[in-house]
Amino acid sequence: MLESQLLSAVTGKEVSEAELDTLGERIFNLNRAIILREGRKGREDDCLPKTQFMERIEPIADVFGMHNPELLLPGAGDEIISRKGKAVDREKFEGMLDEYYELRGWDRDTGFPKKEKLEELGLGWVKDGLQDKIV
Repeated sequence: MLESQLLSAVTGKEVSEAELDTLGERIFNLNRAIILREGRKGREDDCLPKTQFMERIEPIADVFGMHNPELLLPGAGDEIISRKGKAVDREKFEGMLDEYYELRGWDRDTGFPKKEKLEELGLGWVKDGLQDKIV
């Protein structure tokens, strides 16, 4: 609610929470269309590095691991968990991608926006530049 009030104050145009949600959804879909138009391959490119799916003893050599060597993250409730040496479960990752695509209104198999979703958001014109990538 605060965000819609801030946007209204800055633009001088009344924007409800629902309208703000729709604006955000339009942005995500336009971004997806742009990266597809520029050569990304949808689900094929929505992946993690292979090393993320491997159990390992050595620390991750990245900035997050450098500043957080135990790889502590928030867990359920007040629980603090460590991801040190743990691998991402590939099946769960793929399941989360399926769920994400469904929530976005994108095709589960390809990760491409569905024509109906683009039209629902007033972005029907976007499909003209993505004939082979719209389901």
